[in-house]
Amino acid sequence: MTEKLIILAVILGATTLSSCVMWAHHRRIAPANVTDELREQRKLAQKLGSSPTARVTVNPRLLGHQDVVDLAAAHGYATTRWYPAESGELVYDFECRVLFPPPCAMASTSHWGRG
Repeated sequence: MTEKLIILAVILGATTLSSCVMWAHHRRIAPANVTDELREQRKLAQKLGSSPTARVTVNPRLLGHQDVVDLAAAHGYATTRWYPAESGELVYDFECRVLFPPPCAMASTSHWGRG
C-alpha cells in the first residue's frame, strides 16, 4: 500500500512539475501583446520628453488627432499647431505648459468620470 502511495505521489509531482515548466516556457516565449497603436503612443511620449518644445511626426492611421492631443495634455504639453507631412503623416508642434503634470492625468478618463 505504501509503495502505491509513493508511486502516485511521484507521478503527481512529475505531472505538476511538467505543467509548471510548460507554463513558464509559454510565458517566456509568448509574444508581448503590443499593438502598433501602443508603439506609436510610446514613441510620442518619448519624443515629448521634458523639453520646453517638441515636434513629433505621427502616423494618423495608428493614432488619431484627439488621441495625440490628449496624450500630450497628459504629459503637460499643449498642441500649438499641426499640419500634414509629405509622407502622409501628421507633424505636431507642442509647447510645455505644465512642468510636472499630475500622475492621474495619465489615467483613463473613463475612470475619473470625464468620459
